[in-house]
Amino acid sequence: MVSVLVSNQPALRWTHMGALSKLAWRARGALIQWAKRIKAQPAQQAEAVSYDELAPWKMPASDALPFDSAGLLEIGKFIMDHDPTRHFRERWGDHYRENIEALWTSCVDAYRDGRVPNHPADELFLCLTRDWILGPYLGVPEGEKLRFLRWLLVHVRVRLAVDKAAHGVR
Repeated sequence: MVSVLVSNQPALRWTHMGALSKLAWRARGALIQWAKRIKAQPAQQAEAVSYDELAPWKMPASDALPFDSAGLLEIGKFIMDHDPTRHFRERWGDHYRENIEALWTSCVDAYRDGRVPNHPADELFLCLTRDWILGPYLGVPEGEKLRFLRWLLVHVRVRLAVDKAAHGVR
């Protein structure tokens, strides 16, 4: 509901620089009329949406992932278009914060040590999302951030290929 204060006192017709323009007075009048109409209308209730009604998150296909030469903005747009955060919040429940922190730390340590991350593709994608969101606050240079995101994308792609081969899907 919008409320607008309308004074009972007559409005000043002059300013220290001269008369207000007719346009300003017309705009003021239109604004008052709009406010009266808004006040007269009953408040509308927003439709409640349950998480059960929302579609579950689906891991993007390997060929849909950004290429290894993708830039920060392209990777960031892809990440935000396929954000799995809600899915994992529901899956992990009260343990979400601990699990996401442990996952992210594990991926960063694997990157720094030159190891292969030992997580499923969807969790690696969640780590990618988490790192994208934290990125501006970590103080890591863009070049290093881009190398880490590309490294994660390569491992997501590899993990998807391994999973696909394990299930015998062509």
